[in-house]
Amino acid sequence: MTKQIVFLRIAEKLKVKSGIAIVTVVILTFILLVLGAAFLKLATTERISADKNVHLNKAFYLAETGVERGREWLNSTSILPTEQQVLFLEEPFGGGTYDVTIEPISATEYEISSTGRFGHPTVAKTLNVIMQAQSVFSYAVFGDEEVTMMSNSYTDSYNSQNGLYGGANVGSNGDIGTNAITTAPDYAINIRNNAWVNGDAFIGPEGDIYQAIDVADTGLITGEQGVLDSEFPLPEVVAPTGLPVCGELVLDGDFTITNSGEYSLIILTNNSILTLDGDITLYITGPLELNSNSQLVVTEGSDINIYLGDDFYQESNTAVNNVTKDPTKLSIYGLPTTDDIIWYSNSEFYGALYAPDADILINSNAQIYGSIIGNTVTLDSNATVHYDEALAEESDYIVGYRVVYWEEEPAVWE
Repeated sequence: MTKQIVFLRIAEKLKVKSGIAIVTVVILTFILLVLGAAFLKLATTERISADKNVHLNKAFYLAETGVERGREWLNSTSILPTEQQVLFLEEPFGGGTYDVTIEPISATEYEISSTGRFGHPTVAKTLNVIMQAQSVFSYAVFGDEEVTMMSNSYTDSYNSQNGLYGGANVGSNGDIGTNAITTAPDYAINIRNNAWVNGDAFIGPEGDIYQAIDVADTGLITGEQGVLDSEFPLPEVVAPTGLPVCGELVLDGDFTITNSGEYSLIILTNNSILTLDGDITLYITGPLELNSNSQLVVTEGSDINIYLGDDFYQESNTAVNNVTKDPTKLSIYGLPTTDDIIWYSNSEFYGALYAPDADILINSNAQIYGSIIGNTVTLDSNATVHYDEALAEESDYIVGYRVVYWEEEPAVWE
């Protein structure tokens, strides 16, 4: 009898424990179901969020693609827009689309708006970019194959639209550059003792600034040392046609040219003064030479373009465009047959010179106000180039467009 009671008590305890276990299992199962549902919801939310981010990124890249297409169009077109224009509409790419419009802001600036769309529901991302015309005269000094600055030579900048160089009108945009990436001993950029670049210095694409730029201990580049994203374009100069043939001009004294023309050569002997008066284009198939103490004068209100078929020499103590002192009013272009351009000591030049095939030497104490672009450019001791920032918008040679403003609009889910 006692054994039966014991067994009954044990059975009752087991039933109680079994009941508790069932309740515990039910509770744990419920908790796991709640946690599972929460994790599933979280995973779903994260997946949706991840999808949104992916779609947003793809919409952004589509908008970027549209901006690049717009810049390519702007670089290649021969007819610039005068009002807002649709360039691409629902252009398919990478599983999405992009729309691109372009609108002029000024004579040298254009706004490109590009909207990329991707996904279902669709996310739209818009980029607004202002492109500014890049003149071939975008540097104080640019040498396709090499730039060398000897002791005490100097570059800086100013803006002729704000007056003459000096005082508050002195800036630090005296940039130099080259498409070369050559290393020792013929460095792409060579800055010698006490030479000073008051601006940036750039070498060609894929170059190594630590190997291609050599700066002496007492030399200085005040700005950035960098690598160009792509080669700076140097288009070939084409001679003007249809100009009246004027023969040769060997000047001994004073003379004024008021009309465009083609000359076989122009030589100014000692102390001569040649005045250019008006909107004039000169094509000189032979050399242009200024001998000691001579002057080439550009009158107020004139706009002069000179095309050189041969070499250019400006001897000691000579001056070019020293009356108006406005570099935007004189542009000299060297054809592929122009090999050498030399400024001798104490010469003075206000203008922009572009001769992509010429080797250019600026001798000691020569003063250049404007921009110098050539195949190789050497500044001898104490030579200076003061870059005129106004030339960035004045050149007839626009070589492309660069981004000067970038804005992202908030994404829109359509």
